[in-house]
Amino acid sequence: MSNREQILSTTKFFQPLFNIPSIFPTGDFIYGIYKRSTYTATKLNMSLALRWIAPGRGLQTAAIRGLPLAYHQRFSSFGYRRYSTETDEQSTEDEDKLSKATSPKKMKQQRPTIAKVGIPFEPFIPPRWSRLPNPITSPILYAKCFFKKIYMSCYNWVQVYQFKRNMGKGYKPNFLKWKNEAIEDYVKVNKAFSERKLEKARDLMAEYVYFALGRRQKQLPKNTSLGWELVRFNSQPKLVTFHTFPHDDGSILLSQIVYKFDTKQKMIIKKRNSPEFTEKVRDLVEYLAFNVDPYTDRVVIAGSVFESIPQRGLSQTAMPSQEETINCMVRNGDIYRPEPSYEEKLAEVKASKST
Repeated sequence: MSNREQILSTTKFFQPLFNIPSIFPTGDFIYGIYKRSTYTATKLNMSLALRWIAPGRGLQTAAIRGLPLAYHQRFSSFGYRRYSTETDEQSTEDEDKLSKATSPKKMKQQRPTIAKVGIPFEPFIPPRWSRLPNPITSPILYAKCFFKKIYMSCYNWVQVYQFKRNMGKGYKPNFLKWKNEAIEDYVKVNKAFSERKLEKARDLMAEYVYFALGRRQKQLPKNTSLGWELVRFNSQPKLVTFHTFPHDDGSILLSQIVYKFDTKQKMIIKKRNSPEFTEKVRDLVEYLAFNVDPYTDRVVIAGSVFESIPQRGLSQTAMPSQEETINCMVRNGDIYRPEPSYEEKLAEVKASKST
């Protein structure tokens, strides 16, 4: 089977997400990423590398510039810093040679790991009740938001049902274990970042998260030490969205779950050779995505997303380009980025509708 035919099954994931007809019978969209995407992650210092996709001739895109590097999402004491990235082409063997590996052993080796996958789209995250419009002044918009919440609950139920059916008779997803693993990964990654020992937690996060945090870590003041502590969960972590990613052989590659974490956190900032320190305690609501391997129950952080505004629809209106998909994974991999303002979100919604 050729790589183009193998990639065909992947379009089954993207089509229902963006509510579009089956206009990619040969899987050209996914196959294009498969052939052309090659980013050297070590040179970018952030994960532009889709190494779970076969290496190709290089994609001259992804001008990811202006991403804030401050630890602003949690404690905005370091201000903003901006940076740009450079892309380098990597000379590799022809990807068609991969199709020669037809033995079961070699095919098993080619199966991508869950750490190579980011968040390739912006899922609809129902806004919390405090952010809903006034039911008296905006009754129609309020009603739409209410039914969107109900729709998402039903959608998640259907996704879980289809996931269990595809996994085979008798399979029972271990949601409790996955949630506990997600909490442990969340704590360990934050501690590793504050201690500047990100490498020891690399196996707990996707490549996109690792390189984004590594970039941020380098921008922290060298004469400053950080201490991070999770004080408590203000409420139980809640499953917000559930999606599955298919492998090119038709089996389930991974599940991606977005959890709502409502926490109280403590950050201690101390300058070296100084007895004085600053302690900050904040309540935070975060929406973190985790990749789950349903066969081994391994869980890694895939990135973060934000609440959708009431004006946004349930699905995106157009198929994203290859560049947009890759950039989305890179952007969502930075779990410390600040949340866009309401005006920025509204402008994005209007722009998507106009296109």
